[in-house]
Amino acid sequence: MAAKSDDFEESLLNAVLNNDVSGSLANLGDGLQASVTPGSVTVHLILQSAGPPTDTWASAQVVAGAPIYPAYAAQSVARNSGSPKWTVTGGTATNVEDIVFPTSDIASGSDVVEYAAVMDSSSTSILWYGTLTSALSISNGITPQIDAGDLTINED
Repeated sequence: MAAKSDDFEESLLNAVLNNDVSGSLANLGDGLQASVTPGSVTVHLILQSAGPPTDTWASAQVVAGAPIYPAYAAQSVARNSGSPKWTVTGGTATNVEDIVFPTSDIASGSDVVEYAAVMDSSSTSILWYGTLTSALSISNGITPQIDAGDLTINED
């Protein structure tokens, strides 16, 4: 079997992104438990020149494809069921708030970010990856951000 029900897709996205185990996951075995310490996921920007990420990329390759400016850092998004950072409907999740990256201090020239990856909190496992809704142009003094509602994860 390759398909999942919409209810399970929604429950899976809520569990991973919002630490919310209601829905169909609450009925697995004795009920799947939420994390005591919810933690976070990390969002990474990936340069157009690196090409689209794949599910076999190692974290070192994602970092190598990151924007080349000293201040760049992936951004953490809290997994918080009390104040969800992702809106989940059916098999789709979207970011509730802007995801703001450090201001670029690139020495010269510019880069274009076309892809993003959502990874675990230690940035060692890619959970989801894909093309951004709009490419981000990065040059000195620019503060790259993914606007609220612009990062969509599809579980379908």
